[in-house]
Amino acid sequence: MKALGLEISKLKRSRLWLTLLLATGLELVWATAVTVISLAKAPTGVAVTTGYAIASATPVHGLLAPIISAVVASRLASTEHDSTMLSQLLADGQSRTALFLAKLTMALAICSIPVIALVSTTTLVATASGVPTDLGMTATWLGGLLVANIAMTAIHLVLALLVHRQALTLTVGALGGLFGTFTNILVPSSVAAVVPWQYPALLSPVRLLFGKATTTGVVPLNHLGTYIAIVIVMGMAATALAQAVFNRQITR
Repeated sequence: MKALGLEISKLKRSRLWLTLLLATGLELVWATAVTVISLAKAPTGVAVTTGYAIASATPVHGLLAPIISAVVASRLASTEHDSTMLSQLLADGQSRTALFLAKLTMALAICSIPVIALVSTTTLVATASGVPTDLGMTATWLGGLLVANIAMTAIHLVLALLVHRQALTLTVGALGGLFGTFTNILVPSSVAAVVPWQYPALLSPVRLLFGKATTTGVVPLNHLGTYIAIVIVMGMAATALAQAVFNRQITR
């Protein structure tokens, strides 16, 4: 708890909040525009439902979530690198495990803000467009997006803490977002389940169906519960591995 309290105090005047505000604003504007257009131009015969709205907004989050995660991890680590505080804390006996878990907890809490904002905004947009709200599906989507952050954020954080050049972490996040978005429709879900950067798109409860140059409807993701369980296990494994790597690193 002491380590977590220290992390909270460091963020009181951090520039991270402005960055997060801008990134969240970009995602909301983009996702809202895509969702509104999709709902308004749904092909004849396609049922416009909560699932249709979720499936329309998901690709935007799939692209931006890894980037936001990398930015948050980078900013949390830069407070240590910029002031050599990391070396000082470890020299004073601060547990590496406690330090890493405190930063990861903060990173996941911060990354949950754009997730909650996206789900809330998409629901409001759909409701304003006359789409009946499916609370069960919306809650499933929210839960999936929250656990989707764990594995990739743990990876981003250990990279940011061990490598002073934060450009590496940001590059990994950007490439992960691009890879996850553009390969999500090309690879089977069983393959995507072992690629952390695909999780924000993978854990949508529905998928868009495409015909010849048009959307033909939505279908539920089969075995969603199984994929959520796999993602949680992968998140725990990534956290344990990242923590082990961080614990073994010799501070210079």
